[in-house]
Order: sequence, then structure tokens, then C-alpha cells
Amino acid sequence: MRTRTGAAMASVAAAAIAGITFLSWNPSGASPRAAERSSAELFSLATPTTKLRGPRVGCSRRSGGDFPGAFSDSANLVVGALVLVGGARPQTPKTIREFGGQKFPLLVKAGHTVTVQLPQGARRSAGLAYGGVGARGDLPEGEVKLRDSARRMTFVACGRDERSGSQADGVAITFWSGFVLVRKPACVPLKVYLDHNNSPRRARLSMGRPCG
Repeated sequence: MRTRTGAAMASVAAAAIAGITFLSWNPSGASPRAAERSSAELFSLATPTTKLRGPRVGCSRRSGGDFPGAFSDSANLVVGALVLVGGARPQTPKTIREFGGQKFPLLVKAGHTVTVQLPQGARRSAGLAYGGVGARGDLPEGEVKLRDSARRMTFVACGRDERSGSQADGVAITFWSGFVLVRKPACVPLKVYLDHNNSPRRARLSMGRPCG
């Protein structure tokens, strides 16, 4: 299975992400301290909230853009401080088969940490790839395969005193560009851990197959 990282993947989210500015993973001129922080955010596998293991993606890996109405739009999957733009809208089997997944911009309110995990039964058929990061660090250039994706990712939003450059409903957010990959059309279950809560909230993505 292969998926494209270009504009073709963005059929659902195209309108939502119009005008978005994408930031470099390692901006030129960054201080040594900033570079150290970026490396720590990417490769630290211990999740402080849930003690789970998986890639940890922080503020330095963000993209930039505003999402008016993100927390109230019925087309979006909203779980506490997390929004998957377009995630509440069923995807067509044709789209999933053609592109191997779908692009859902991921937003987290400033100052919050969210871990998204695929339950055990979904880990061989679905994966996450955000902020240019997969299961083993930086994603390869060009096409990304399911084996490159992560089964669990932790998103650490910029602090309230940091400038993320993005807003949703007048609230500062951090936005990461990325997508959910699947081997075939499926209803993909998610466990979402919010901040210091070790009990997950549950959500589902209709990826070419209805969630009953």
C-alpha cells in the first residue's frame, strides 16, 4: 500500500487548509538550544501523561494557519483539546483505496498535550504520520508507506506564552499537517489521552467503511 503526501491526499481538508503556511522542521538560524529542544521533542519516547511509548511531536514541528469554527464544525472530530479537521466526515472507499488514507489537519489547544493511540486490533492496518514524523523518526521523502507510520503519537502544543501563529475560534492552537494511513477501507478506532488523564476517550474515523 502506498500513499501520496501531495495535494491529492487533501480532498476533504482542502478548503480548511487554504492559505496555510508550512514551517520548516528545522528553521534556518535556529539557536543550538532550539535545535536541542527539537531533537528532544522528536526522539523522546516516554510520554509524561500516559507512560505510553511512541513518537513525541512538539511545537517546533508545527505548521501555521487559522481554522475558524474548528471546535464547532460538525465535519470535524473534536475530542477535548484535540481537533481532527474533517475527521467526522465519512471518507469514500474510492478515496481510501486510491490514496491509502486521508489528510486530517490536527489541532491542539495551546498548553495541552494529547496522545492519539490506535488500539491493538487496528495496528496492523492503520497508522499515523504527522509533523513529518513516523514510527522511526523523520518520514522518507516522497511517498510514505504504512510501515513508516506510527501506531501512537503524542502531540505537545506550544505553550500559552509561545507564538504558535495559529488560531481556532479565537483560541491559540498548534497545528500539525499529516494524515491517517490505512491498508484498506475500515472504521478506525482511536484512543485519545488528554493531558494528565490516564483514561482515554474513544473516537472513530470512517475511512471508507461506516462506523456502526
